[in-house]
Amino acid sequence: MSQSSSSRWLPWAFVALAALAVPRPVHAEPHVRNAWFLGVGYGGGWADVQIGDLTTDPEWSGLLNARAGYALRQDLLLGGEYTRWAKDYAYVKLEGDVPVTLTLSGITAAVTYFPGNAGFMLRGGVGVSVASVDVRPPDTIDFPVSGKSSENGIAMLAAMGYEARVSEKFALGLEFDVAYLGIGGDVIDHAYLYGLNLQLNWYW
Repeated sequence: MSQSSSSRWLPWAFVALAALAVPRPVHAEPHVRNAWFLGVGYGGGWADVQIGDLTTDPEWSGLLNARAGYALRQDLLLGGEYTRWAKDYAYVKLEGDVPVTLTLSGITAAVTYFPGNAGFMLRGGVGVSVASVDVRPPDTIDFPVSGKSSENGIAMLAAMGYEARVSEKFALGLEFDVAYLGIGGDVIDHAYLYGLNLQLNWYW
């Protein structure tokens, strides 16, 4: 499959610039998590998708996530996580290219744990996944699937990362996550997402 090298490196450049912009006094702020929290994240990630009988090559695109919830303890948070990955690409065959638009998303109930109530975190969750695919093969190409479809399944999330407290209520961090989307549908069987994201989190 084909993909743009510029789109591959843009999210990484965004993460690096944001990390360099964090002032040094950030580490002096204590981690206080005792009520509601809200967060958004953006970065990039690979998707490994099983479409019909075809196992696609890993594809790179932007990865968006968001979260909201409540702190059960200073080191233990319960919330909802949303993850979305989308890509327009072409499946390359000898007869020509087959245009594909693929969108993968997951909504999970997740628990986040901060060992020692510090900056390092671990997160796990389970919920539902939604996958939509639009395949438009030319009439001259014999392809196993065609048209637009949307299918649901199970979603499982695992993540780890680190956040630095910039102010009393705001923290900036980096997160690596892996999501499994078990669709089991007629078009998409399953997918894996691997992403690295810049995180912006607020605590009240």
